[in-house]
Amino acid sequence: MRLFLQQQQAEEKKESHATKALRAVVGSLNRFEGKNVSRFLNTYNMEMELNGVPEDEMIRSFELAVVPQMKDQVKTLMTNTHDPELQEKLEVRLEDNEAKIGLTRMSMV
Repeated sequence: MRLFLQQQQAEEKKESHATKALRAVVGSLNRFEGKNVSRFLNTYNMEMELNGVPEDEMIRSFELAVVPQMKDQVKTLMTNTHDPELQEKLEVRLEDNEAKIGLTRMSMV
């Protein structure tokens, strides 16, 4: 029973760190709408790391940081990581205005 409570407390602590990081990201950049993807991902990653959020929790929490209209697209892209046409799908959906190239090339996937 004691081990179960410790595990539950550890899980709640991870979730609170992720929530704190998500609030910081959304507070500074709003939710992700498909534009300025490099800036958004850099900020998201930095906040998650600063709050000690494990990588698996970062991935699970990402869909909470996007606008509702993009949630299904994000879920599809995250579950189809071995899709040979993934790069084209990302290029069509995500613009990177900061890079002034019009399309984002993501190598992290």
